[in-house]
Amino acid sequence: MVWEVLVRLEISNIINKHAYQPAIILGHSPSLDAIKDDLLKYKEAGYILMGVNQWFDLYPTVPNYWTMASTVDTPMNYMKVINTCKLDVLYADSVDLVDKEWLDTVCENDYLAFDQRHFKGKECSVCNTFGCSKYLNTRRLTLQEELMKYTKSNFHYGSGSTGCLHACAFAILMGCDPIYITGIKLDYRVGYANRLNPDVSFSPDVKETDFDELKDSVLIDFQTIKNSAANINRNIFSLADDCLPGIFERKDLDG
Repeated sequence: MVWEVLVRLEISNIINKHAYQPAIILGHSPSLDAIKDDLLKYKEAGYILMGVNQWFDLYPTVPNYWTMASTVDTPMNYMKVINTCKLDVLYADSVDLVDKEWLDTVCENDYLAFDQRHFKGKECSVCNTFGCSKYLNTRRLTLQEELMKYTKSNFHYGSGSTGCLHACAFAILMGCDPIYITGIKLDYRVGYANRLNPDVSFSPDVKETDFDELKDSVLIDFQTIKNSAANINRNIFSLADDCLPGIFERKDLDG
């Protein structure tokens, strides 16, 4: 097989790539069930679908982009899915320290590696123990700082405790408008949307209480993203009554 030269995407490659196209951020909580059977219809209508984590266990429609910021949900673990589905991956190399030479060799699609924790190009509190400074570049802005710059905002969201935050940031940077969000509850007690295979379970390390201490900070992060988007007249809506109420206006999809 002859491999094409893989071009690693940079933030500059995706700025306004989907200007004024609507986007849908797809979390994994039960509110996703209301829309997931129609995802192909919306994708064909021009909606940009932003999937996260184990999306393939929840719906068969391949999203346009797959956002990962985890040591479990990684390109290495899901390379077969990535190559089979032929979708671009947006992953945090400040969390997933996979060898990029290996990634270049086996990945058949473009990918964008981003930093989500080394603000102002400085080491973070876990660099010494986690080794996440492996790809630290003092000249590279974090995704959050890129969003702050793009939206001409004075504040950025935190390091991000859910991949949907980063997916939303990417959708804004890509110029998407409006952006719809569903499947985000921030409470593992409610469980997940219905799985394609009921016998498959998600990460066993996830505890029902994992979001209890993080919820307030994540809500602040989503509010920051909303304010940033509003700064450049971008609109973000919630598709479900229980999806981030009090932050995003509830609105149904058109069509």
